[in-house]
Amino acid sequence: AFVGTWDCGVDTFTFTNTSYTNSSGSYPIHHVARDDRNYSLRFGNGYLLMLAAVTDTGLTWISGQTGDQFNCRRVN
Repeated sequence: AFVGTWDCGVDTFTFTNTSYTNSSGSYPIHHVARDDRNYSLRFGNGYLLMLAAVTDTGLTWISGQTGDQFNCRRVN
C-alpha cells in the first residue's frame, strides 16, 4: 500500500518493496512490519521509519530517530 511516490511537502519520497528514495539518495529496506494500515520500515544502519494511516491517497511519514512527521499525498 505504501509503494509509490509521495509528495510530503519538504521532499518527494519514493518507496518500492525493497527501497526508499529521497533527495539525499536511495536506501535499501531490510525489514517491513505491518500493523493494519501502519508500517515500520527498518534499514541496515538501524534507522526506523514509520508510515502511519496509509491509504490509497495519503500517509503520515514519521522518523523513528527525530520524531519528524510529514503528511504526504500520493503522486503516483
